[in-house]
Amino acid sequence: TYNPNLPCINVPNPNPNPNPTPTPTPTGPSAGSLGKTAWANNCQSCHGGNTSKGGNANNIMTAIANNTGGMGILNGRVSATDASNIATYAANPGAY
Repeated sequence: TYNPNLPCINVPNPNPNPNPTPTPTPTGPSAGSLGKTAWANNCQSCHGGNTSKGGNANNIMTAIANNTGGMGILNGRVSATDASNIATYAANPGAY
């Protein structure tokens, strides 16, 4: 017997979907959010809330390497990625 709810054999689908909606790729925290955490864990105890001297990642890594202001204690603890995230946060701390 005929059932309108079942597809017929050898009849093309009238509504093919050649471009299915892709599943979104999950994203992690932003660089600034990670920088805020890194700042709290590595910088805040000495610098407090003063992010104005954060500069850029290169400045941060140079200060650590040269032990500027005792920052050498962070050598091996703050990576280049951490420094980049800290610099992103320090540039606009109110955004995070």
